[in-house]
This record gives sequence, structure tokens and C-alpha cells, in this order.
Amino acid sequence: MFCPNCGTQLPDGAGFCSNCGYSLSGASAARAPKQENLSIEILKRAFQVILKKPFRLWGLSLLCALLAVIAYILGGPVIGIGFAVSLVLNLGMEWIYLDGYRGKEVDSKQLFEPFQNFWKSFAGMGWRELWLLLWALIPFAGLVFAVIKTYAYQLTPYILREGEYSPQEALKESMRRTEGYKGKMFLTDLLIFVVIFVPLLILALLGMIPYVGILFDIIYVIVTLVVSLFGGLYTGLVRAAWYEEICGNKE
Repeated sequence: MFCPNCGTQLPDGAGFCSNCGYSLSGASAARAPKQENLSIEILKRAFQVILKKPFRLWGLSLLCALLAVIAYILGGPVIGIGFAVSLVLNLGMEWIYLDGYRGKEVDSKQLFEPFQNFWKSFAGMGWRELWLLLWALIPFAGLVFAVIKTYAYQLTPYILREGEYSPQEALKESMRRTEGYKGKMFLTDLLIFVVIFVPLLILALLGMIPYVGILFDIIYVIVTLVVSLFGGLYTGLVRAAWYEEICGNKE
């Protein structure tokens, strides 16, 4: 359930919101935010998670990226090895995002959970990437189809964790569950893009002003650094938030 006043996710049956103190008695408790505000609510929930535990989640996302680079280097000429390990590591990171979003403790061991069933994990993530590539190769409209299918397949990593589906079934199940949500998911990412890149564009233009432009250039560098460090973490939590919104606690 969600607090109708501030949108904080709460355990079922809670009497008061732990964040703002709002009374949740009777009909005032909302099981979900209004659909027209859903994209904004998703962004708010993900941001609240970052405020609670930014550095542990950020450190794990950094570790995932570092291990993926090492996998590519050690793979040497056998590019497929590095690619496979990278996909499975990214799957582990998606699961960490979900646990972090749910308020659970996270650690580096969870990054390697998908390796316990390496071939299924690799097949699930690889199957998704293969289909996205095939859609993108369609002449003229390939990019549009690829974008649509990106959102249709977005729940695949989390569905693989449920353990009930094969890699092929997980992809189909993701397509089924995202029906009616793809537009809202796209809007969420569009809002992130606008909030990040419009200010950066403005700062870049202000940086062209003589003399005082150097101040805006410094701010531009700082903002770019923050986005580079935390952008991937935030979008990962947004993806986890969408899974939780669509699928609840089904596992």
C-alpha cells in the first residue's frame, strides 16, 4: 500500500505513514497512486530509496561495472566469455536494485547469485538482447520497434528471479505484464532525460558568456559528474520500482 499524502510505500495494514505521519485508517489508505501520476510517483519512490542508502547501492553498481570490464579483459580474444559474464553480472545488479528498492539489506554476495544457475541466467539475458538486436535490424522502423520492445522486455530480469519461467517464457511473460504500462514507462524515462539534460544544456549555453561563463562551466562539470556517478543507480531503481508496481510482491 502507499501513503495517499506523500506516496511512500508502506506495509499492508499500517495505521500511519512512517514518513509523514498521515493517518491511514479506513478508506484513506490508497493501495496504489493515481494512474495519471504514476510516472511521477515512480520517480519519487526511486529517489527516496537513493536518499536512504545511496553509497552502498552506488558502490555495488560501481563494482558490477568494474567486474564486467575485467571479464572483457580476461576474456581476451574470446569476446563471448566477457559478454556472457557481463550479462549475468548485470542480472545480479538488477536483483540488487530490487532488494534495495524493497528496503532490504544488500551486499556484494548478491551480485553473484545468478551465477548459481549461470546458463539459465545467461540464456535469459542473452535471449532478450538477441531479440532487441533483431528488432533494431528491421529496415527504417527498426529503432522504433527496438525502443518499444525494450519496455516490453524490461521485467525479464526480475521474472527470471521468480524461478517459474524458462528464459523464453520470461520474455513472453514480461511482454504480457507490461501491456498497458509501456507508455508510462517511456514517459518516466523521458522525464529523467528532460530533468537531466535540459539543465545541462542551459549550463552549457551560460558557459559561453564572457568572464562569468567559467562559473557555469564549473557547475556543468559538477552536475555531469554527479549524473555519471548516480544516473545508472537511479534508473536501475526506477526499473525495480516499475516491477514492484506491476507485479507487487509476486515471487
